[in-house]
Amino acid sequence: MTASRPLLAYVLLAIGTLWLLVEVGFVPPRLTLALLEWWPLLLVALGLDLLVPAARRGPLPVTVYAASGILLLGVLGVSGRRATAAEPLEHALQPDMRSLTALIDPGSARARIGPAAAGELVTAAFEGPAPAEARVTGDSEPTLTLRQGRTRGPQLRRLAWDVALTAELPLDLTLRTGSGGAETDLTALDLAGLTVDGGSGALELALPGGGRFYRVGLTTGSGSARVRVAPGASLDIDADTGSGSLHLEVGHSTDLQLTLDAGSGAVTLDLPDDAPIRLEVTDDGSGRLNLPGYLVRRSGSGDTGVWQSAAFERGGRVILVRVVGAGSGSITVR
Repeated sequence: MTASRPLLAYVLLAIGTLWLLVEVGFVPPRLTLALLEWWPLLLVALGLDLLVPAARRGPLPVTVYAASGILLLGVLGVSGRRATAAEPLEHALQPDMRSLTALIDPGSARARIGPAAAGELVTAAFEGPAPAEARVTGDSEPTLTLRQGRTRGPQLRRLAWDVALTAELPLDLTLRTGSGGAETDLTALDLAGLTVDGGSGALELALPGGGRFYRVGLTTGSGSARVRVAPGASLDIDADTGSGSLHLEVGHSTDLQLTLDAGSGAVTLDLPDDAPIRLEVTDDGSGRLNLPGYLVRRSGSGDTGVWQSAAFERGGRVILVRVVGAGSGSITVR
């Protein structure tokens, strides 16, 4: 035991120093969570160091290997706690309901959103930890809230949400995606408004066509975003892109006003070449502007100005694109 006194002193010094670093916020939260979950490994290693002679332990104390293992677990985000089983959410449609407002925030889970079966207001199934909040409130104008909340680092198991929303009521949807991203098919829904705040995960968004007019607010992060607008749509889109790419496909006979504030990611606009199209660029940024031959310049110089298609003079269902901000990413119209 006398020979182990220096080792014990070093261990106590290391624990005290680490404790102070955690308290002042120097240690990353993920490593702090790993320490809170896996600290018994340090006790086991310390016991082995006290019992096993130094000649048989190897060049380094067992405590060093245990600390390195906890560091690796923290970096990988491996959780030592079992996730709570998630119960599905089911809520039936009532005759006096007039509209639905929904907030879906899956965090690190991959979300799939589509239409619900007849007579259902919302159904949701969760693979992985239970959401921190999953509820429907209100009677005639119900509000759906699905929120994952804070997770203890990335999980080894798959995280996925399957959410089905009614197509029988006007829907105002707010979607906030994180690292899991989302795959949404809203083409069959009665969409009144949509707000999307994208994160680092890939986003696939299918928007409805013929029907009521609706507005879309789209903010993307570092993940890629692919948006498809069904033919015959009537909508306004305000798009603010980040470092991830944006690919927007617009169907025929669509009445669209797109306001684009682009970042460092590439933006691609697939527009029907026989449609009345007007492109207005007020900020050229440092990225490259690539335009097709069917768009003819009407004014401006360089990468700023106004371009129109031949069909624009005939009028009809017009596609108006305004580029109010262009960063370092390319903007391609085809």
